Amino acid sequence: MKDALEKLSVPIVLMGSLWAAVGVVLEAFKVINERRDLAFKMVDECGKCLEKMLTPQIIYWTNMVPLTVGLVLFLIAVTALMIKIPRFVQLQDEAFERRMVITSRLFAAPLILTIVGFVLGGVFDFFYLFMQARIR
Repeated sequence: MKDALEKLSVPIVLMGSLWAAVGVVLEAFKVINERRDLAFKMVDECGKCLEKMLTPQIIYWTNMVPLTVGLVLFLIAVTALMIKIPRFVQLQDEAFERRMVITSRLFAAPLILTIVGFVLGGVFDFFYLFMQARIR
């Protein structure tokens, strides 16, 4: 019984890690999109809006960049931890350990895709706002 519970704990920890990461990602995605929408709305309405206290450039550098970079770093840490969890546990059964390594990599795959998505989104925001001289 004790051996079965120990074997069950690894997948539960993996699923819990993934679930926690999803909650953080969704909340951060909501905030980033709100800030992006505000910056793009301001660009559409008044361009660089230099006469206003809150400019699209300020929104970009103080909200969108730190949130995006922080979220990507968080996702990298959670993904690395998720991939390494089966190695930390020191399982005695080699076949079970191999299955847990495969499972942890499968659970990490959506996080890797999310990292790529947020990096590409950040690059798009930078290109759209700065390279096209919308708020420089």
